[in-house]
Amino acid sequence: MKIELKNLQIAANLSEETTAFTATVHVDGRPAFHASNEGRGGSDRFHVVARYTGPSVREIDAWLADNVAPSGPYEADPDKRRPWDTGFRCDLELMVGRLMPLVAAEKALKLMLRKKIVVLGPDGKIYEYKTAPTPEALASLHRRKPDEQIVNDSNEEIRARAVRLLAQEPDYAEEVYARQRRGDVTKADAHWLLAQDARAARPCPDLQVHLQAVIAAADERLAAYRREREAALPA
Repeated sequence: MKIELKNLQIAANLSEETTAFTATVHVDGRPAFHASNEGRGGSDRFHVVARYTGPSVREIDAWLADNVAPSGPYEADPDKRRPWDTGFRCDLELMVGRLMPLVAAEKALKLMLRKKIVVLGPDGKIYEYKTAPTPEALASLHRRKPDEQIVNDSNEEIRARAVRLLAQEPDYAEEVYARQRRGDVTKADAHWLLAQDARAARPCPDLQVHLQAVIAAADERLAAYRREREAALPA
């Protein structure tokens, strides 16, 4: 499933606790929902576009939860995390929030590419040459610095990487795998990793048992916290 954000308009002057915006969510290339937020801290609103017959918001949320990596917890240190700080499984609202800076970065990149040469260096960072991107200048740079990937005449994958760098968008999947390597996956991580393992050519039963234990432990910590809070309430 491909989720895109079109016709994005951000009202910075109205943005208080959340970003005030309007946009159209496209699903697999078709207009699906009118999305908006008033900027006062409430959830995004999604209204179905006329004649759209594709997946519902609930169905999209379920697909995203299994197919798009979650966001991490508020607190990076597992020893300092609160019982409820267990990450966020991706849903349509979270996806829209991720797409907004990418839309802005894509517009910025298009402007840059008209006037400058933009490259991805061997260090994985993005750089600009204040040189008009003429065919001669691009060919010269290719010869002089073959280890740099020139974004101006590159494929969509390289341009997408440049957009993510401009937007300072993290690699959410890699962040999950990094937590997995450290042994501090969140509940949201565990749900996503279970879905990835279920689709693997050779699922790992031991991994499934471990991840299910992570989920159960997170649920028990939250339940214990709630019991403590209830016990502390005045009789």
